[in-house]
Amino acid sequence: MQQFLVLFREPDGRKDPHTPAQIAAHRQNWNRWSEQMNKEHRIAGGMPLTLAGKVLTPSVTEGPHKVGNEIVGGYLLINARDLDEATSLMQGCPIFEFGGYAEIREGMMLPGATPTLSLQEQNKSIVRRFNTAFIQDGDISAFYEIIDPSVINHTAPAGFSKGADGMLDVIELFRKALTGLEVKIHRQVAEDDIVVTYKTFHATHTGPLMGIPPSGQPIAITIIDIVRLRNGKYIEHWGIRDMSGLQPAR
Repeated sequence: MQQFLVLFREPDGRKDPHTPAQIAAHRQNWNRWSEQMNKEHRIAGGMPLTLAGKVLTPSVTEGPHKVGNEIVGGYLLINARDLDEATSLMQGCPIFEFGGYAEIREGMMLPGATPTLSLQEQNKSIVRRFNTAFIQDGDISAFYEIIDPSVINHTAPAGFSKGADGMLDVIELFRKALTGLEVKIHRQVAEDDIVVTYKTFHATHTGPLMGIPPSGQPIAITIIDIVRLRNGKYIEHWGIRDMSGLQPAR
């Protein structure tokens, strides 16, 4: 997958007003289209733009910049295999309803420039941060920053919610039972919007955990996590834990 920039070019709405009913219907169409794109994990970022701005030519004038009556009304970053697929994805976009259109651009690496991180590398970095900042160091703000409120934990232990609240409870349970918890990531593999992480929890077992009484000994728990991300947040999670590691490490 690659990321493509989509610029939405449209007439300045102040010059061509629409009825409240037309605007409401237009917004509903945008919401439906965006929801479908998000379900397919196509949108990597973007936002609509206000009419406030400045134009440097190099003198400064009040913006936004216009070509005739046309302005840039917003932008998206979308995930696609190539320019043809990106173009196909945009063909059902509601931008055309009010006389606008979309310009799709592929980034170009300049000679000698440092390559930017791919979406997969960005996602791997987010997963690493979640493991070190929250699971290991207990930074609760990292949890709420990275976990989408609608996340589904498909392998939540019995008795725990499959949602964000249950995910927080499970991790806090581990943190309370394992003193000096250190997360060691051995390997990560990323494809499309999925990141697979092979890791080990190292700690001293000082509290009850999943029905296993504390041993007071150093332990190691091996874990394989599968995470699906959208817009930099966890939206799905699967996990395999080898709890035999709660036996004292040799």
